[in-house]
Amino acid sequence: MIFEDLINNNNLKIPNRYKNLEWNNSYVFSPLSIVHPGYFSALTSGEKLPFNDNQDLMSISVRLNSSFEIFNVNSFVAAAIWNNDLI
Repeated sequence: MIFEDLINNNNLKIPNRYKNLEWNNSYVFSPLSIVHPGYFSALTSGEKLPFNDNQDLMSISVRLNSSFEIFNVNSFVAAAIWNNDLI
């Protein structure tokens, strides 16, 4: 999933129903102007990264009708931008 169609480049809250998903505490920004190697570890396609704000929990879910449903994720990339040598 890429986030290129979201208009604002920095710190835009990902709206609910984006790509038919519910996003909680999820934002997107473009790290290309920031020189920090952690961003480039996480940036595997496109030019924008999703992130959680203020280190609060982030969730992505599917809502059908009035209940949340289980969905499958084939793969994803997770990175800790500001912490090195995490195990």
